[in-house]
Amino acid sequence: MAFFKRNSPKQKEEGVLSPITGEDIDSPLAVEILSRDFFELEPEEVSSFKPPTPELAPRSWRRLKAAVAVLAAVVLVGGLIAVLVLAWPSSEVKAPNLIGKMLGGAMETAKRSGLTPRVEGWAYSGKHSDGVVLSQRPRGRQVVARGSEISLTISKGPRPEGGDLTGSVGTTGQAESGSATASPFTGKTVCIDPGHQAIAGQGEWVDPGMTKRNPPENAEAGAVTGNVEYLLTMDIAEKLRNLLEKDGINVIMTRESGGVDLTNIMRAEIANNRDADLLVSIHLNYSRDANAKGTTTLYPANTKWTAGFYEKSKTVAIYIQADTVKSCGTADLGISPRDDLPLFNWSRVPVTEVLVAYLSNAEEDKLLATDEFRWNAAWGIRDGIIKYLSSP
Repeated sequence: MAFFKRNSPKQKEEGVLSPITGEDIDSPLAVEILSRDFFELEPEEVSSFKPPTPELAPRSWRRLKAAVAVLAAVVLVGGLIAVLVLAWPSSEVKAPNLIGKMLGGAMETAKRSGLTPRVEGWAYSGKHSDGVVLSQRPRGRQVVARGSEISLTISKGPRPEGGDLTGSVGTTGQAESGSATASPFTGKTVCIDPGHQAIAGQGEWVDPGMTKRNPPENAEAGAVTGNVEYLLTMDIAEKLRNLLEKDGINVIMTRESGGVDLTNIMRAEIANNRDADLLVSIHLNYSRDANAKGTTTLYPANTKWTAGFYEKSKTVAIYIQADTVKSCGTADLGISPRDDLPLFNWSRVPVTEVLVAYLSNAEEDKLLATDEFRWNAAWGIRDGIIKYLSSP
């Protein structure tokens, strides 16, 4: 086996010398030595033997760059896969524990967690103030499907002194003394419309002539508390219903929960189909001006759609406005006619809409969050209705 290779043409040109003989590596002596095995060398040749430096192949920078590019691509793809796996939303979430939180904050937390919050009901509580979450379904930390509904029961604060002022559905309307004397309002029917709903409102025609179409309605939330309008109006309406039923008045509701999908035209038809003596819609106001506050009541303008009940609607608006302002202690913004409200133009019975207070005003938003203020609103609207029904 030979240890050396012959010189390349380049080495020949440069005159590379043999490490053994010191002569040109292509000389006869060098060729002879290189052609022999190490162990065939003579003793004097071994002493001067030096193994040649092996010829190294030059580095291939192109191959190195290609390898680096492949490695970078692998790292990049792997990183993207890892990010997608970590960031991709899971189909399941853990329900947050909302008990003890204020309603507005609880609903936002539920939405951020991928759930759909819904108020299941209100209840008196001697422990929690008004607007605090008392219970929830599903319970906190329970694993549920993303997008599931989470039902909340909200505190109405302590029960009012002197018993339950809310009464019960279907009360007879007998006098508080317990006498069986018939109520002067027996046979009267009032339709109460709690404004807005949990489901986004729909655009609808302003009047039966379809002259204009209104955009979808948006239910607003309190500037400070985050309490949503459709829940507050529902609570005031329930209080009002029970007060009127105690007066012996037959009450029908356009809705009894937030989970409905009713247009204003549908609400008007509910009152029309029951031949109600009066349709009262309860709303809250909202303005870009955070200083705006007070109570106002609307009634239909005198048009061909409302001419038959325009005067009666204006009369009841006057009564309700005066008594609501008196009961709530709010600023009196007066009454205003409107010709662009579907509820008015599609109604065939006297109709009015009271806007109790401004959710956009911090002071009134906080008042609306108290059970006492909502009771005051219900009492004021009730007193106005009683005066209207008692008038010739």
